[in-house]
Amino acid sequence: MNQKIQLILVIAVAATGAAVWSMRQWSNADQLQRKSANVIIERQSPAPPSGDVTRRSNETTDRRPAGTRNEAAEVVDVTDATFSSLVLNSDRPVLVDFGADWCGACRLIEPVVQDLAEEFDGRMVVARVDVDANPNAAEAFGIEALPTLLVFKNGEVVEKIVGAASKEKLQFKLQQHIVADGTFL
Repeated sequence: MNQKIQLILVIAVAATGAAVWSMRQWSNADQLQRKSANVIIERQSPAPPSGDVTRRSNETTDRRPAGTRNEAAEVVDVTDATFSSLVLNSDRPVLVDFGADWCGACRLIEPVVQDLAEEFDGRMVVARVDVDANPNAAEAFGIEALPTLLVFKNGEVVEKIVGAASKEKLQFKLQQHIVADGTFL
């Protein structure tokens, strides 16, 4: 009888250990899946056709044709077709926010990017690239996580920030590439 009790206890301990291990594996898999959905670029469907340059403002989320302006500075939406002319050939430094509509961290940082566009208006171009609609630009610069912000000067990447950074950190990084009177470092 004593051996039967010992055997039952061993089986119970093993089953409990297996259950705890299984719960931890499910929890880790769930955390990884959430992280992947919010941070890692996953192209799940073909990109919809994209138009030319549009602009995004703080007051509205609709897309407007180039040349229309609001009172506030705007974040320029850049496409694969316009990336070279608007970013690489710009005469000013350019902050490019690589993101996607499904990315939670990207949506979190969007108001910060808009604030930076207003703060650095005239001294720096602030742009956004939707990586789902414009995979070539993202691929060309090795974008693997979202959001990724790149600062370009004279067509070259001079700064890379991966993840949702604070406004203060971004301001500090951007101020290193411009000076107060609007000339560039």
